[in-house]
Amino acid sequence: MEGTEVAYFKSGGGIAASQQFGLSQTDVFSVDENGQLTVNWVDSAGPWTGPLEIGPTNFAPAGCPLAACQQVGLNQTDVFLVDNSGQLRVFWVDNAGAWGGPVGIGSAGNAPAGANIAVSRQFGANNQTDVFLIDKNGQLNVFWVNSAGPWNGPVKIGPTGLANPGAPLAASQQFGIANQTDVFVVGKNGQLNVFWVDGVGAWGGPSGIGGAGNAAAGAVLAASQQFGIANQTDVFLIDKNGNLDVFWVNSAGAWNGPLARGPVAAPSAGLGSNSNYYLYGGLTSSGKYIPLLDLVVTIDVTQDIVGTPPFNFQLNAYSPHNELDGWQQYGISMAPGSTQLNSFAENWPLSGANLFNIEPAGFVNIPNQTTIPAGYQIVIKLTYTSDGTGNVNGSVVTVFNQNGASLGSQTISLIGQPLAAGGSITEADLAPIVSFQLNLVAWANSEVTALTSGAGTIGYSSSTPMTALSGEPTDAESDYITAETANSTYDVLFSGASNFFVQAFGVAAGKAPISRKGKLMHSRISRFAPARKSASTTTG
Repeated sequence: MEGTEVAYFKSGGGIAASQQFGLSQTDVFSVDENGQLTVNWVDSAGPWTGPLEIGPTNFAPAGCPLAACQQVGLNQTDVFLVDNSGQLRVFWVDNAGAWGGPVGIGSAGNAPAGANIAVSRQFGANNQTDVFLIDKNGQLNVFWVNSAGPWNGPVKIGPTGLANPGAPLAASQQFGIANQTDVFVVGKNGQLNVFWVDGVGAWGGPSGIGGAGNAAAGAVLAASQQFGIANQTDVFLIDKNGNLDVFWVNSAGAWNGPLARGPVAAPSAGLGSNSNYYLYGGLTSSGKYIPLLDLVVTIDVTQDIVGTPPFNFQLNAYSPHNELDGWQQYGISMAPGSTQLNSFAENWPLSGANLFNIEPAGFVNIPNQTTIPAGYQIVIKLTYTSDGTGNVNGSVVTVFNQNGASLGSQTISLIGQPLAAGGSITEADLAPIVSFQLNLVAWANSEVTALTSGAGTIGYSSSTPMTALSGEPTDAESDYITAETANSTYDVLFSGASNFFVQAFGVAAGKAPISRKGKLMHSRISRFAPARKSASTTTG
């Protein structure tokens, strides 16, 4: 009918991607709305071409799952699917030749139409390519070919009724065991299962990993080496609680997991303004705090940050117990009356006035005093003493423009700088940090900034594994929070220890800033404006 658009592909349908072997070409495959296999491709950095339609129409369910791989031993690219008759089919191309197929493998009616497929080399077998599916009886099937020989199978592995017919699978080498091939599926009871074969031996399994009821029957899976750990194999799924679960094994060891990575509960005051997650270094087995070392915070601005009065990014850090320097603050600021950004360092004892307030002159010119442009990147890096204590002795703040060029860098070295009470900072005035949070708030002196625009990401990196907490850890010395506020917002972080987190930030336009009660710290006195600082702490 005129004026009616017909979708070419099924929304959310299955896709597979592969090198076209023998060429510098990337292929992407899908079954279109007419039930026909299609390929789109690109040569190196050239333009994308396609779709090219391959084989007959009305051949397979629109958008059905596919798998693609090299036929091991050949410069041949294979694409597999289960057609409308329930038969496994293969299409292929040699180098830049014409596409062939479909050729049927096994019999019709073996599996549900559009069943999920996994493909893998069979490690330790000479040039053998394996294809796996769960048949209509809920049993694992393997089909295989050696080099350019005939296809074989299916061989039935394990019991019938183990998994939902056509359920998703994943296949991988078990890293650290040169000749072992593993296949994974979530059974009807919600438990991850593994099958395996060593070289050309007999298949083993299934063996359950983790507990029953952990995931939905037939949950989607992925398997991979954990890179940087030579002999670790990881399997991933989304469990019944919506958490990302990881299971893992090292070489021929026992399987571990699941380690669930779900969202950490938000702080009681929410995620925004002067309320964000605490990133925490944890405790040793003997209960001693672990200092956060090599801490770097990277802020990538994806939408102009605009606010009145000006604003800053504060890295608010917590020292361990029994430290003179109880609360530490580093960051970058915009101050009223200035069109420059400047870094700062201001630390506080448990009571009384600040220990010191170091705020050098501005080092980067900005378009105006209320805007940080999209594309800018701000990197806040802490520096440390070399005595093994983990004491923070300064910061380095660098700003990059939209082209990645450095606009300037400013280093604050605390030793020898003036103390607020007189004298100079020594190492006795410094402390390590056990936890911190990053806040996008007003520039200073308990101000409230109204942000009208702004978005981006905050990257947190430390050589100490960190976990995200919704409240201050018990081994932090103070219960201070910053008194400045804004209508900024922060995205959720996920559970589990990591050396790197990324958190999105944005603006709740037209909303009042989130504020939380506690021991509020009025931030540094700007050198661009008269002091408006009252007592150093207030009880909210």
